[in-house]
Amino acid sequence: MGMNLKSRLEIYLPSLFEFIEGDFAWTSVNKSFDKYYQTNKEIYDKGKHFKIKIKINLYTTVIDVINGNMYAIAFFSHLDNTLKKLSKSLDSNEKEQVRKILYGVLLAENFLGHLAELYVLDNLLDTQIYKLIEIGAVKGERKKGCERTADIDIKLKIIDTGEDVFVEVVSFILKDECTINSEEIKKWLSGKLNEKIANKNETGIDYTLVPVIWSEKVESLKKIQQFYKETNFKIDKAEDPRVFSWFEDLTTRFGSIHSVLEPIILKEENFII
Repeated sequence: MGMNLKSRLEIYLPSLFEFIEGDFAWTSVNKSFDKYYQTNKEIYDKGKHFKIKIKINLYTTVIDVINGNMYAIAFFSHLDNTLKKLSKSLDSNEKEQVRKILYGVLLAENFLGHLAELYVLDNLLDTQIYKLIEIGAVKGERKKGCERTADIDIKLKIIDTGEDVFVEVVSFILKDECTINSEEIKKWLSGKLNEKIANKNETGIDYTLVPVIWSEKVESLKKIQQFYKETNFKIDKAEDPRVFSWFEDLTTRFGSIHSVLEPIILKEENFII
């Protein structure tokens, strides 16, 4: 009997099924997952991926959970907790929009890109300032029966004013050579952000760009954090980055690079004696 992705996700990521409906193409996905596993089985049996934190796709993450990789287990735990929270707070129309991101997580190669979109959305909704309108928004009216490439990732509405807000999310994996010094960091960030902005400016939409940086090393992320503190680096339209990070105790956090890397300070009232 082959490896069944759906049955594994029901164990590792149960909150996913608050969003994914029964008509999803599980038969096809299960076959694809089993083929991937059988093709790469020798690599995983030898434990070559065991210490890798940043996963290239959903399949690698699931297989590493099967093999007991604690980073992969923590990764899924964070994702499941995020989905559980969103499931409780979103209405049916908003859930339908989030489902588009999750289909991308399940089907697309851009695994981290879709997760970045989900986590940024969760951060924004946590403020209770916005309501989710659309994922994969297009400029103007979307004609019935007409498929169009999305102009922007996330369309929100400010609850108090009714004003539309557009957010584009861009996701990068940070490599060590990009953090050698401030000049290298500036060169890397400027190149990545300006390339995305040049592409999105063609839509004619007034948007905010939210970069998300992934790294296996907290130390590398702290170099980026220090760069922003020392240089006040800014690029028009772009927010300062958000990051996903693991800590030594396998705690996972996602948020602004200015706060998520700082130690969690527990107030006295947090302790129960």
